[in-house]
Amino acid sequence: MARLERRRQWAAGRMAKAEAGFAVGAEHRGDVAFNTQPGHIPERCRIFKAHDRACADVSMAHHHEQKAAGIASQLAHTVFSDDPDAVEALQAKIDKARALVERMKACNKIVRKYGSDVAGGIVALAAIDVQDGGRLFKPDFAGRLGFPSYMLTNEGANVRRMEKRIADIQTRNARAERADTAGGVVIEDWQNQAGATASGYVRVTFAEKPAREILDALRAAGFIWAVGSWSGKCEDLPACVRELASVAA
Repeated sequence: MARLERRRQWAAGRMAKAEAGFAVGAEHRGDVAFNTQPGHIPERCRIFKAHDRACADVSMAHHHEQKAAGIASQLAHTVFSDDPDAVEALQAKIDKARALVERMKACNKIVRKYGSDVAGGIVALAAIDVQDGGRLFKPDFAGRLGFPSYMLTNEGANVRRMEKRIADIQTRNARAERADTAGGVVIEDWQNQAGATASGYVRVTFAEKPAREILDALRAAGFIWAVGSWSGKCEDLPACVRELASVAA
């Protein structure tokens, strides 16, 4: 959102500069003698240069507007991990992707069944609400009919990626809830996904984003941010974090 706002501000700034540039020489508009007189006229050259710069400003303003539109589109379709409904939104995307995979499989079965009977295949595809089914009977650059296997593989990988994100978000939310119950911060023994504990390592979770000096201290101590928590060696845990945990306790 900050990037989007910056792009919009840059676009507005460039457009304001363009308007000022086009305003240069306004008093000479309609002055045929001034605009058509042959030879070098310094004032006319100054106006032309100002208008050239204004055109460049307009072009750059449009560039920033296009970038802003792309960022806005990403914001509208992206699910962020800290969204309140992130799990529900990701599950909806998973359901949609799985339905697409099943639909592609059904289309491929029909294509294999009818083979060279394109007319019959198109009718069968239309029965499952597939429009322009004839294109599935046209070989691609590799001679494949229907939906190529890589499309199904990619969608399956996308589903697994989103399922992992849901698991990470649920883990992150559970840790944040424990930190909130503990008074704002909780320090736990580090465990991997299998539940095995790494001796000498801890995981620090804050209920809310801490002060900048605490974050800087964790980074300086070699702690790494992942899945909503900071992980590192227990012996390197900054004193400010220990004090914060003792106060919360």
